[in-house]
Amino acid sequence: MKNKILILLTFISTLAVISYLALELHSDPFILILIFWWLAIPLILIYIITLAITIIKIFRKGIRKNITLFTIHSITILALISSSLYHSEFFKSKIVLEANLHDDLSGISLILRENQKFECTSHGLFGMIETKTGRYAQQKDTIIFLNKPYTNNFIPNKIIIDNTQNAIFFLKDNNGNYIKEKEFASYFEIHKNNLKTDKNLDSIKIEKIVCQFFEWYTKSIREQKYSEFNPEFIKTKNGMTTLNTEKYFTNLKKYNFSNVLIQKEKEFYQKCIDSLSKVKFDNFKNKFDDLDDYERCGCDFFNYYRWTGGQEPIGGLEIDSIKLRTHDSALVLLKYFDYNLDSTKHYYQNRNRVILKKYSSHWKIDDINWRN
Repeated sequence: MKNKILILLTFISTLAVISYLALELHSDPFILILIFWWLAIPLILIYIITLAITIIKIFRKGIRKNITLFTIHSITILALISSSLYHSEFFKSKIVLEANLHDDLSGISLILRENQKFECTSHGLFGMIETKTGRYAQQKDTIIFLNKPYTNNFIPNKIIIDNTQNAIFFLKDNNGNYIKEKEFASYFEIHKNNLKTDKNLDSIKIEKIVCQFFEWYTKSIREQKYSEFNPEFIKTKNGMTTLNTEKYFTNLKKYNFSNVLIQKEKEFYQKCIDSLSKVKFDNFKNKFDDLDDYERCGCDFFNYYRWTGGQEPIGGLEIDSIKLRTHDSALVLLKYFDYNLDSTKHYYQNRNRVILKKYSSHWKIDDINWRN
């Protein structure tokens, strides 16, 4: 009689656990427990007790004499394992984008996967959950759902990613243009984004350009290759003094300086060139022995590092942030560091501001400002 009661309680509690696993596909499991606590807690306790008794009975008398209890609990454990695997990311494609839209009493979560599949899950009242799945396609910053992503037309089949605001917009104005304003329940906040959109590709290109230039510049400073990153004082054919800027400007062009910035550099050195044109090279070599002499004619450029500032070389630079301000303009903030005695990095407080612009689909360094 006692064994029959135990089997009955085991069956009832097991059925409750399996029902719970089925319901959590459409409802938040924690909300379910909170709502039906008066039923859930006793059934959970009964299941735990019956499981403990079953383990003791199997340990004492073996599986054969407790085959019914063993089978019931085995089915439950298999169901629990299957549910865990179903909800896990183990067998699923990698998540490339994750975003959420929050409302007063509900919310929508969006997941895009590497295999071009999406999951759009709405969280409603009383923990109700509904998930729409399907496939999507990508056209630059636009995501096109090939299957309906939502129960009604609230989420359309096309949405647009705005990396600048770290958001996904889906509402349009009367002219058919996306409304890119963060108003209540009108956008998804992006928490993870590894999609290869045009702007992400731009960020990669920008990072490469900035890093290549400063790696070359700081390496040339360390190796004391002054003619690589500074104009040289040379003698003209008529015996006067001038600057040889050919190698310097060739390097700037090689490392993606814009024509606009190169022209500014040429204008910057012109005062020095004009002053030196009146100085014989022999006098320059013999009489220009003080920094004041160079300052008076605007030729003291060698007294500081033009693109990093200061009179001492730095240990290195790291990109602090990349901000795409418009489709053809970007701001990169760099932070300097030196190495401590224990080889750890000591960072400077100031930031170097690098502005890049896109000219005919090519990103170029348009300005470098370490003074602010």
